[in-house]
Amino acid sequence: MNRIEFRYIRKKNQYEQLEKRAIEREISNLELRNQVLETDLSKSLQDILKSDLNTLKVISFYSDFEKVYPDFNDSLSKKVPNITPHEVKICSLIRMKLTAKEISRIMNVTPASVNKARYRIRKKITLDTKEDLDLFIANI
Repeated sequence: MNRIEFRYIRKKNQYEQLEKRAIEREISNLELRNQVLETDLSKSLQDILKSDLNTLKVISFYSDFEKVYPDFNDSLSKKVPNITPHEVKICSLIRMKLTAKEISRIMNVTPASVNKARYRIRKKITLDTKEDLDLFIANI
């Protein structure tokens, strides 16, 4: 009986180790894919900023953004229930650490409009003047 129990325990330990290695491999594969998506997202963003703002490229960027940050829009909408789709787009560009000038170029508005939108977003979120909007959005 001891021999059978010992074999059972050994097999169980081997199975758990294999399962742990498989999970670690899967995690590393997911991290690698995420890095690739983030670099693709950065590359598409660079292309948009360098190009003549092709509408298809901008739409492609937003779909890539959704792939890299799948829960961003939902969690933003939960934290700020009355946020508009335009403000969500601005928040996604802020999340990519773009300046107001770069955001204005992508969205085809003036930098002053972007700053006003940032101000409205701050009011909706009810951030203090000392709190950083970029940091708040980065933590979503």
